Amino acid sequence: MGMDDKPMIGVVGLGTMGLGIAQVYAAAGFQVLATDAHPATRDSVLRRLAKTLAVRVASGKLTADARDAMFGSLTIQAAPADLHPCALIIEAIVEDFAAKTALFSRLQAAAPQAIRASNTTLLAISELSRPLAPPENRLGLHFFNPSPRHGPS
Repeated sequence: MGMDDKPMIGVVGLGTMGLGIAQVYAAAGFQVLATDAHPATRDSVLRRLAKTLAVRVASGKLTADARDAMFGSLTIQAAPADLHPCALIIEAIVEDFAAKTALFSRLQAAAPQAIRASNTTLLAISELSRPLAPPENRLGLHFFNPSPRHGPS
């Protein structure tokens, strides 16, 4: 388990939505492992998050200590297989059926114990996860944009 016996959370896809989802969980005190298929996106995560959080600290909506705790809770990984310790893995990748089903297959192999969630708004969860087992380990979890403001629905 993660800090304070909270489950570890994984996020795949670190565009605006995925980074926001990772931020929500890190702000709530979860250890977050996150990755993206694109090295440049992975490499820019801390810079992009620092920019977002600097605005919140400057406006008094976030303390510097809380910002630092968020950075300490987020670890960028090279690949989805590196998310194997996670109890919940949320995909926030491109809205492409083939890409999402391929990712879910990789996640099932890497972390069979994890609940695998999709943040899709367009695709049917039942179709995305049909080949995956067990069915109780898959779900749809939708965040509104910006994720840090709205959280999951």
